[in-house]
Amino acid sequence: MLRLFSAFMVAALAGEASAACNGSLLGVTEWSARPIDERYVEVTVTLQSHAKKPIRMIDAFVAFRDALNGEIGAINLERDAAIPAGGVFTDKGRWYARYFSRLTTLKKEDVKTSTCVNEVLYEDGSKEIF
Repeated sequence: MLRLFSAFMVAALAGEASAACNGSLLGVTEWSARPIDERYVEVTVTLQSHAKKPIRMIDAFVAFRDALNGEIGAINLERDAAIPAGGVFTDKGRWYARYFSRLTTLKKEDVKTSTCVNEVLYEDGSKEIF
């Protein structure tokens, strides 16, 4: 439930938060969305890390916009994700259909993704805040 509430808050604040984050540390390589039922959509994102060190904890989200730059929504990434340096990470979550059902019907070429990393804890214990 907390993850669902967080998604709503991230979606509401995505425009403001994007100015104070790193948008290049992670890049979306692919995504998919499928309806689970009338209330939920399962969203899967695969990300490429551009970090030079392994990540053990991250505060980040992926935002989705349509071809006219309209906001679709944003999803929080798994906070305790272990992401290898330069590696690939896949995250899957259940999100409210009210915000994400468009992802199940839009053409992939009509959806733009962006990432926002606020803070990262590397495996060596060092931290970066953006």
